[in-house]
Amino acid sequence: LNDVPVEYFCSLDEHGKRRDLVERPELTSGTVEFVAPQEYMVRPPMPPVYFFMLDVSASAKCSGAVRSTVSAIRASLDKLTGDGRARIGIMTFDETLHFYDLSGKKSIPQMFVVSDLEEPFLPVPDDLLVNLADAREQVDALLDSLYEMHSP
Repeated sequence: LNDVPVEYFCSLDEHGKRRDLVERPELTSGTVEFVAPQEYMVRPPMPPVYFFMLDVSASAKCSGAVRSTVSAIRASLDKLTGDGRARIGIMTFDETLHFYDLSGKKSIPQMFVVSDLEEPFLPVPDDLLVNLADAREQVDALLDSLYEMHSP
């Protein structure tokens, strides 16, 4: 058994839940971030990575899920943490997987299709994640074109 510090103890309410449940985010949230002071770091922290996967199947388009998801992603881009170091990637799927090169080497993002769903692979391992600040134009261009790009 693990010893629990006395200060962590809390009585239960009439529903069998801790009375301090709202005061302890680690009990109610899927993730909790703790910022480590400099003395705990051997190297600078890695940049945060955000990889968005969107269902672009015919049923997702008909239900409005594609437009809603694109709107939600667009709204969240300016709120992502990372101090200009955040990296982003986007993948869409229907009967196949679609990866996008957002590196800016081309004026419009290039799509790579992986049709083998039994043994999927990364078509270009180096260009799928890009710095959001550097590739914002390519990300916005891709989000603008996703609905029309995947017509049923």
